[in-house]
Amino acid sequence: MRAFHPLVLAAFLVLSGCSVKRMAAGAIGGVFADAESVFLTDEDPDLVGEALPFSLKIIETMLSSSPDDESLLLSGTTVCTLYTYGFVEPKAWPLENEDFEAAEAVRARASKLYQRAWGFAVRGMETRHVGLGERLRRDPVTAAAELKPADIHLAVWGASALGAAIGMAPDNPELTADIALVGALLERALELDPTYREGVIQELLIAYETARFGGDVEKARVYYDQAMNLSKGASCPAMVTWAESACVRQQNRKEFEQILGRVRSFDVDAVPERRLLNVLAQRRAEWLLSRVDELFLE
Repeated sequence: MRAFHPLVLAAFLVLSGCSVKRMAAGAIGGVFADAESVFLTDEDPDLVGEALPFSLKIIETMLSSSPDDESLLLSGTTVCTLYTYGFVEPKAWPLENEDFEAAEAVRARASKLYQRAWGFAVRGMETRHVGLGERLRRDPVTAAAELKPADIHLAVWGASALGAAIGMAPDNPELTADIALVGALLERALELDPTYREGVIQELLIAYETARFGGDVEKARVYYDQAMNLSKGASCPAMVTWAESACVRQQNRKEFEQILGRVRSFDVDAVPERRLLNVLAQRRAEWLLSRVDELFLE
């Protein structure tokens, strides 16, 4: 069989236009859906950090041709959130006490990236529930009740991104007004699958309960215990979240140091499917331990 002449192939691509682009977008969306596990199990987090921005731009390029491709929108949500959490937000840590304005600039950028991820998630959920974004803002609980099991990935990653965006910009009243929306999505996701990803929803609910006005620390402890049970003690992010939020809020330095000590010594290779997130949690634990005298008044 003769190969296509390059000019014939080029003419075919021009004539087929959007249909070919959409086919390519669908294929790439599937690839990125599979790539999530590759990123999360990689033993070289810095290599992942270098790859994620390029991956994000490929996804956004494909979305320009297929703006309603749900798999691409989910990939955009996960890649953008993971990149910001693991490799943008941490750039502010060493600047905290050295250059406050520079740290604020990093946090502002991180908040915008998290909002970008949230935008992907809303678009993804709206492929099944037209106009859901607006309904979520008006009545989060009622709107979240529309979500079905097929929506859970977008709901969880989207809530994670929006919650993180709020955390990076606590002085932005428009953003902070959406905190109830984060809780509604997570609580609906918990109803749909209480064991999702071995406790990921509970990990996020720890942060939600300890951060929101009127939050319940005891309820957050229940979520913490559930996350640790579901992960069989292998969730370093849950431990870091509990230490950073609840232990600091309660000024429990002893528990803070004990938990973060466990994180620091955790064998990340023992649970390959959690390797990247556990490594990133270890990095945050090290930073938090370096600030222990600032976090606790005793």
